[in-house]
Amino acid sequence: DLNVTCGCPVSSSNCNISPAQVDLTSSTSGSATLTVASAGTAAQDYTIGVQGVDHDNGSPTNQTSVNLSVTDFALSPSPASQSITQGDTANYTVTVSSLNGFSGSVSLNMGSGCPTGATCSVTPSVNVSSGGSTNATLSISNTGSTPTATYNNITVNAGDGGSLSHS
Repeated sequence: DLNVTCGCPVSSSNCNISPAQVDLTSSTSGSATLTVASAGTAAQDYTIGVQGVDHDNGSPTNQTSVNLSVTDFALSPSPASQSITQGDTANYTVTVSSLNGFSGSVSLNMGSGCPTGATCSVTPSVNVSSGGSTNATLSISNTGSTPTATYNNITVNAGDGGSLSHS
């Protein structure tokens, strides 16, 4: 029998081998499935070590590695702040950038913080190419009934329709 283990390079990822023990007594080959959960792991390339250890004597019999590429996207607003008068509109550029080869469609929607009496909207989706970036527009229209004040933390939510989401 062969015990199979894996070592993930960062603490925020999790790897699992199933089955953890492969029976080689009846054949000369066996297989196990490596599963890696990478939620919260930084976007970059990783090498994951896999090792087989003889169940009877504990000595390593073979080792190999596999490569994992974690991709993501980032949001960046510009300018950071604006001042407008009643009846004006503030437009912000929200840059959606590829991290480590991410490519795909990113959906955007308004989160929280739109001032009372204002109308807030954002470009509903953008397509990002690997290594590139694209811009969306956040518009905040002051209809004249918005109280004069400083409004912080106006939030835009973005997601790829899968496991990636940012605000």
